Amino acid sequence: MLFSFGYYNPYVQVEIYTKITYNYGILYLFCRYTVFEVSMNLISREDLKAKLDRGDRFVLVNALGEWAFRAKRIPGSIHFMDPEEALKTLNPNQEIVVYCSNPDCPASIYAFRVLDMRGYQKLWRYAGGLEDWESAGYPLEGELIASPE
Repeated sequence: MLFSFGYYNPYVQVEIYTKITYNYGILYLFCRYTVFEVSMNLISREDLKAKLDRGDRFVLVNALGEWAFRAKRIPGSIHFMDPEEALKTLNPNQEIVVYCSNPDCPASIYAFRVLDMRGYQKLWRYAGGLEDWESAGYPLEGELIASPE
């Protein structure tokens, strides 16, 4: 009998495999675990802001849900309802930056992994997300953002 458990965070992957065997009235338990770093291209707040200010050609993807996207986002962001829509729309040769709300938010990690596993190579994650962007006083858009008067 083989049981497996995988723990995941953005920076470290841990896999634990447990094998239980029963032989001649004795129960044996074998455990093995592996820890390895998960590579992820990260882009800083300053580098993302500079790309936007220069007008670089790239796709900025907000990986949060529809309501969060409509409420608040980095200007120029796009949103997809599900991974399948993103894979149909995005070009694997495009430069893509994914982000969500903050470093602990799993949405941009998941989006990065889905695209990375499908061969997208010009891929970045802005880990700071909306929280980091807003704390710097950079512009936001969306239905919850007050328009300047």
